[in-house]
Order: sequence, then C-alpha cells, then structure tokens
Amino acid sequence: SAYVGIPLCARDDIVGTLCMFHSKSLEVSDDDIALLSSIGKQVGLAIQSAFLFQETQQRLHEQTVLREVATTIASTENVSDILNQIAEQMCVAIHATSTYICDYDAKTRGTTVIAEFFSDEACEEEKVSDLGVEFTDVLDIEFIDHLEKSLHSISHIDDDKITEHERDEMREFGAQSILYIPLIRKGSPTGYFEVWESRQKREFTDEEIALSHSIAQSAALALENAQLFQET
Repeated sequence: SAYVGIPLCARDDIVGTLCMFHSKSLEVSDDDIALLSSIGKQVGLAIQSAFLFQETQQRLHEQTVLREVATTIASTENVSDILNQIAEQMCVAIHATSTYICDYDAKTRGTTVIAEFFSDEACEEEKVSDLGVEFTDVLDIEFIDHLEKSLHSISHIDDDKITEHERDEMREFGAQSILYIPLIRKGSPTGYFEVWESRQKREFTDEEIALSHSIAQSAALALENAQLFQET
C-alpha cells in the first residue's frame, strides 16, 4: 500500500492533512508531490480565508452590540431603564436564555437584582422575576475575589467545584450553566452580571466572554454617570 500526506497550513499553523492512499504499492513522482503540495496550499488558503471571514463577522457583531449599548446609555437618564436594556442586549448578544445584573454589598455579602431580562427560550422556572429582591449571605467572599482577579467565572450544574447551595439554586430555577462577569467601578467589583443558559450545559467562548466584559464596562460607566448626575 502507498500513503502520501501533505500538511494544510493556515496562518503558519498546521490545521489538517491532505492524504492520498492506494491499496497497492505505488511510485510517487516529484511531479505528484508538487501537485499535491500546490493543492494543499490552495486548501490552506481557503481555510485561512474562512478564519478571516469568521473573525470579521465576529468583530462586526461586537461593534454593532456595543453601538447599541452606547445608544441606550445616551438615550435616557433613567438608570433602571438603561440597565434593563443592557441586560437584554447582553442576553441577545451572547444568545443566552436570561441575564441578570446584581448589586453587591461587601458588608452583608448580599446581592440585589437591579436588572433582568428573559429570552423567549428561557424555561418557566427561570422566568420568575427577582427584580429588586435582596439575597443576603449567599456569596462567599472568595467568589468575589476570584471574579476580581480572573474577571469571569463559569458554573455548571454538574460541576463538583460549585457549592451545594449554588447547585440547589441552579436546579430550582433551571440553569444548566452560568457565566459571571464582574461589574467594576473605581477599580473594585460592586456587582456582577449573571448570564444564564437553561437549554443545555454550555461552554462560553473567549469571544463571548470578551464581549460580555465590554458590555459590563458600559453598564459600569452608566452607573457612574448616574451617580455623578445625582451628586450634581
């Protein structure tokens, strides 16, 4: 039998192999190798073009979302309306089932839901509104420290690392995965986003996490502007 393998390269990385098999012994000439190499380069270029197109689409999506968030912030001085719209934009941008914005009190270790949004695909348990509800002594201070250092955290309902309390909460309200993004003001986390996925266990991509950070920064800016307006 005969086998010839030609690497497929995109961006100087080998992303695959162009293979030729033959059941019998076969002499492969230099011309054959040159032809296969030429084909391999063309396939590699096609893969590279696909990567570039995907990245361009991702950048366009991010810019569109952030423009919408900026328009939301500029359209009204009502902080509640702004945060609820940002929660919706976060949920739609990440294609999640629901999103919550929570205020955090370091003294009581309690949180208050200050904005929320449920998509049409959210489960019924998930759609129970917690807007304005204060949850006391529900967060470990280490969780906030972790959020501040790593800038995100992801919990899955079947993850052994989460607490039983968090697992019970996820089970009660139908969450399979939750992405946490800190809401940082003046260098410290004063709250966080919860991006819920109830349809199935989900691994959030680096691009989704980066976009969530950008949206969270916009929300923090809106809160700071509102505070300055009130002080003035």
